[in-house]
Amino acid sequence: MLHRLSFRYLYLVLALTLLVALQPLVARWQRETAARSVAMVVDYYAFEQLATIYGLDRAELWPELRGAGVWGAALGELTLNKAAARGYLQLLQGGEVQPVLRAGGCAACRVNEAAVYVLWWEGGPTPPWLVDSLRRHVAAGVKEIFPLPADAAAAAGAAAAAGAGAATAAAADVGEEGLVIREVSPVPVGLALSATPLAPAADLPSASPLASPPAALPEAPLTTALLAGLGLGLAPEDVAAIRAAGLVVVPRFAHHPTITAAQVAFRLKQLDELDLTGPLIFAGVQLPGYPATTALWTEGLAGRPNPVGLIEFARQPGTAAVVEGHDLLAVRVHSITPAEMATIDIDTAIARFWRAVRERNIRLLYIHPIPPEHPLVAARAAAIAAEAGTDTRPETRVESEGETGPDQPPVIISPAAYAAALVEINTAYIARLAAELKAAGFRLGPPSTFQPYSVPQVVLLLLTIGVGLAGAALAKLLRAPRWVYIPVVLLAVAAAGLAPLLGYDIFIKQTVALAAAIIFPSLAVLSVVPGEARKAGTGEKKVGGSGETDTGGKAGRSLSGHWLFLYCRAALFSLVGGLIVAAVLADTRFLLQLSQFLGVKLAHIAPPLIVLVAFFLHCCSFSAAVDRRRLFPGIKDMRGRVKEWLLQPIPLFYALGLGAVVVGGFVYILRTGNQALPVGGWEQALRQWLEEVLLVRPRTKEILFGHPLLVAALASRPAVRAMGERASAAGWLLAGAAVGQLSMVNSFSHIHTPLLISLWRTFLGLAVGLLVGYLVVRPIITWLWSLSSGGDGKVGDGKQHV
Repeated sequence: MLHRLSFRYLYLVLALTLLVALQPLVARWQRETAARSVAMVVDYYAFEQLATIYGLDRAELWPELRGAGVWGAALGELTLNKAAARGYLQLLQGGEVQPVLRAGGCAACRVNEAAVYVLWWEGGPTPPWLVDSLRRHVAAGVKEIFPLPADAAAAAGAAAAAGAGAATAAAADVGEEGLVIREVSPVPVGLALSATPLAPAADLPSASPLASPPAALPEAPLTTALLAGLGLGLAPEDVAAIRAAGLVVVPRFAHHPTITAAQVAFRLKQLDELDLTGPLIFAGVQLPGYPATTALWTEGLAGRPNPVGLIEFARQPGTAAVVEGHDLLAVRVHSITPAEMATIDIDTAIARFWRAVRERNIRLLYIHPIPPEHPLVAARAAAIAAEAGTDTRPETRVESEGETGPDQPPVIISPAAYAAALVEINTAYIARLAAELKAAGFRLGPPSTFQPYSVPQVVLLLLTIGVGLAGAALAKLLRAPRWVYIPVVLLAVAAAGLAPLLGYDIFIKQTVALAAAIIFPSLAVLSVVPGEARKAGTGEKKVGGSGETDTGGKAGRSLSGHWLFLYCRAALFSLVGGLIVAAVLADTRFLLQLSQFLGVKLAHIAPPLIVLVAFFLHCCSFSAAVDRRRLFPGIKDMRGRVKEWLLQPIPLFYALGLGAVVVGGFVYILRTGNQALPVGGWEQALRQWLEEVLLVRPRTKEILFGHPLLVAALASRPAVRAMGERASAAGWLLAGAAVGQLSMVNSFSHIHTPLLISLWRTFLGLAVGLLVGYLVVRPIITWLWSLSSGGDGKVGDGKQHV
């Protein structure tokens, strides 16, 4: 153990490092407390679809949502299929084109059966902005305008009157303006659109456009279904409808494999033409056109007031680079998918949104509607239908999914009942969420953004020095020679000074934070282990003349009597380490999760391993019987010690315990990832109960494992004695205790979690873990130790080994 003088120096180093860390910690706290405005945004097309299907009164729907607390409506691009549904165009497979053209009074043309054709009407049903967009998005196959003479238009009108179909009527309405047709030809790679002009055939009139099939067709021909989702930009009429409802438009530009730089420029131009200043949330798996269009998006958004939405748990390649070039003007977005909304409990949904805002700095909530198939909506619609009387009109009949039988005829629910239930349920859901946010001290309105901040280079250098000196203290506990850690400390300091100048600012911050996350939990645990036993007073004393020894001397009594002090000291080391990690990573890029703490699994594995190595290699002088051999002994010495280990008999009790440790370690490693292992139902219930009682849930590994094991190691007499007598036995106990300490530091590595939340979670974990450890785990450890020692205080009886 470190001498008292060494501890004083260590305390001084930690105090000075923590003083330096206050500057970035305060800067981060100020930015977090200033960002208290949350925006609730609904999906415009999702609600519009419900309105269309169930006849919702839009004049009632949107004011209701706005009154419940909705700030904006997310508007996706008008796709080819949406435009076709509105009658703006037609999307046809090759064989369907000729009948449509003939019905419109146009000459027949040779078509490619495997191609896809887009037909629209200039000067007719197709709006001018969409004509411009279509010319940008649909590759040129046939570009000619089809003239419609008066007699052909009259014939087309007569055919429409006879019920020829929508295409005929639409063509007749155009009159002299005519049709425009474009072909999308299949190509071997992806969904790239063909731009190959098609040559006319000699056997048809020159006024008629001709389509000749390509020389070779791909194995998977292009279909209208594949192109149906191609975005064409934002519809100005939808923008006007959203603004008329008193809401802010949140653009959602989508990625498509065929998007080009010209199409990106068209979208950026729409932001100016439509005067859209709200947040911009990209749709799709990546930035539209990534990677070719990343620079274009960055340049186009420069100087604009639109924050870029960063969707939680759905990283979109290219978006981070755009935010970096957009002066870090971004907002974190959380959403519950439509599939989840079909079955999720409303209380659970509200709790998820509330937790995302409070604990993860989410400032924009993207809300999908509660769909009609949700049990709550179905039940409410049935109740409304019952109150109004059963509606048996066939055109309005919707049967509920409840139990039916001979004596229980199906309940008939009209779409009007579903419409009323949808408006009522969704409005109440959003209003409840708004009330919860206001009760937690948040404002509803435009989403707050974080002001850019980066840790000054001088502060980072001083923090690196503090972490390096703490590492030197840990190396001294491990009895490492100076030639090992002094050059490493100097190299780390030099790297911290030079890396930002070379463009490795983020990497050096991640490296220093990882080092602190490993060093401080290890230092916290090893600092509570007694030093040289004889100097500390745990030397063996003769009892009478029997030759028996007493190992429960002054150090044992001192350690047992001051276990609470040692528990608090270990926690203090880990807390300081966590605050240093938080200070090093107090960068807006980490707040927005553009960059993250690296080495999560290593930070979870290294401290317990360091504690085990310290015990099994006897690097800490836990008793006078253990010599002060160093961590790096000679090769012959190390070989002999390894051989001695391998030939050691293992008590069956230890073998079973080792198996349990292996299984527990496997589960522990899996749980360090992002839900790599599902959480059990009992743990989910425990988490929810703790959150309801304590407002912030302490971490499970702290309150049920790490902290209780530390309390048991410090407060139970057998464990205290084992530190001097049986280093290996105590090592397993304190290795488990290291899990609680590293978890404390890890809480502060989640920079997207507000600093005050992390502090409160840490203190709760220490308090609850202390109670669980002293009242539950300590008696269990004492009982297990008595079993393993056979009642004589020694582990194993030498009779049953494996």
